Amino acid sequence: MMYKICSTFFAALATTGSIAMSAEFGNINLRTRELSGVGIGPCGYCEENPCTEDNIKDNKYFHPHCEKKRKYLQCAGVGMCYERRCDSGTMWNQDLGACVAI
Repeated sequence: MMYKICSTFFAALATTGSIAMSAEFGNINLRTRELSGVGIGPCGYCEENPCTEDNIKDNKYFHPHCEKKRKYLQCAGVGMCYERRCDSGTMWNQDLGACVAI
């Protein structure tokens, strides 16, 4: 069964270069790492991607989320942005660069 799933996955990837996921997550192009679809922007659900060349050069890897206080954005390189969530009972504090108790 796992072989069939894997072979189908790689056949779809080889043919189209992308894999369709649920509507909540949209599609991901594994070759370019681009997300597209419902509600997906360059950085999760945020319109702007803070992982700019200038921010990376300045070692600014953590940024507040565009809407949610319990989330923050983490950069892994230029244009490589990941949405992260603080633990229950905490929220992101940009001044401290950490999740703090509410």
